[in-house]
Amino acid sequence: MAPSALEIEELIERVRRDPGSPAFVALANAYLALGRPRDAVAVGNVGLAAAPENWEGRFAVARAYADLHQWKEAQGELLKIVKVERGNRAAFALLGEVLMRRADYERAVPVLQHAQNLDPTSHKSYRCSSVRVPTHR
Repeated sequence: MAPSALEIEELIERVRRDPGSPAFVALANAYLALGRPRDAVAVGNVGLAAAPENWEGRFAVARAYADLHQWKEAQGELLKIVKVERGNRAAFALLGEVLMRRADYERAVPVLQHAQNLDPTSHKSYRCSSVRVPTHR
């Protein structure tokens, strides 16, 4: 369910008072839920400037970049997450999808396989065995 206008205004005020507070993550996710990825990137980048180790915020920014089809930027954010959080299935799955979108199949397949291995029962995990890597001739 999308957040109400009042909830958004409250989050905006909390982020204005303290840009690094967890409210920036909630606001970025609210913007994503409303289909406003540019706003999510803007608030996320402000929050990350104040709290660069906030991996949830970084993931929200990566999702926003992916929504905008800014694959290179999404990949950069996701790489920062997976280097530190080796068990973050969502970050690995999105990174694999981004790599596929960038036609980097050779790197995408092991990343997607790692995401699958982190939670083999997840219905959201990719079926890496069905991914075909184009052969270059």
